[in-house]
Amino acid sequence: MPFIKAKRAGKYIRNSAGGYNKNGKRKSVFVVKANGHVNKSKFFGLIKPIVNKGDEIIVINKVKKNKNKNKNKKPVNWDSIINGTVTKITGIVTLIVLANSAFGN
Repeated sequence: MPFIKAKRAGKYIRNSAGGYNKNGKRKSVFVVKANGHVNKSKFFGLIKPIVNKGDEIIVINKVKKNKNKNKNKKPVNWDSIINGTVTKITGIVTLIVLANSAFGN
C-alpha cells in the first residue's frame, strides 16, 4: 500500500486494508520497524503506533473461548468425597485410641 508520512497504524488498517475483521483484536496492533524494533498500541489500545516507510503492521487475532469446555466434565460427587474423608478420619482416630489403650499410659 502507498506510504503516507506520519500516519498511525489505525489509519492504514481502516483505509488501505479494509478495516478490522471480527477476529481482529483492536487493542493489539503492533508495528514492526525495518530495523526489527516493535512498537505496540498505547493507552489501552487507543493510540496506535506511527508507521514509517518499510514498516509492517500486525493485528493479533482474538483468542476464541471454548464454550464446550465444561460440558465434558462430570459433576463433583460431594457425598462420596465426604463419606470417604469421614471414613478415613474415623479409622485413624480408632487406631490412635486402640494404640493408647494397648500400650496404656
